[in-house]
Amino acid sequence: LMREGGFIAAERAAYSRNDGRIVFSGSPSWQSTNITGSAEQLVGNAVTHELFAQNDVVVRYTLEAGSKSLFDFFPNDAATTNSGPVTIEMRSKTFNASQNEREAVFSGGVSARQIPVDGKEPRLVCDTFTLKFAPGISKPDSFRARGNVVFEQGTPGVTNGPATYRMMLADTVT
Repeated sequence: LMREGGFIAAERAAYSRNDGRIVFSGSPSWQSTNITGSAEQLVGNAVTHELFAQNDVVVRYTLEAGSKSLFDFFPNDAATTNSGPVTIEMRSKTFNASQNEREAVFSGGVSARQIPVDGKEPRLVCDTFTLKFAPGISKPDSFRARGNVVFEQGTPGVTNGPATYRMMLADTVT
């Protein structure tokens, strides 16, 4: 299935004309301009333009070159003016994206980290993570992490330099 510069691929697809739902199974994956994803099962709705994925959900979102990470919570000594693209990898039990609401909701054992994984990358775990997108752009406008939020950055045990370890615990981070 291809649509507006993106596609969904799977071994099987079952379409329901009554509600416009397409259930993809057999290693479904999807890709659009700056998002790739995979899950055990994927359900797309042609009427509401929603996408729902469940079980072993992995979504990678790439921000443009020179963009700041979603997880710039702490002061950083490293310059980001000439940085390359930033990729965030999100893992969860479920993922629900609504084009009309301009949001993506990850829930169930959510973990997120900046790629590449080098031990000092920003990382976050929580129960639910919501990304909101501003109208007309495909870049995240805001996010909310809820439930047992743990944010870490740096290498545990390091107290000085670019890999300085920092940790934040919260119920909600917006």
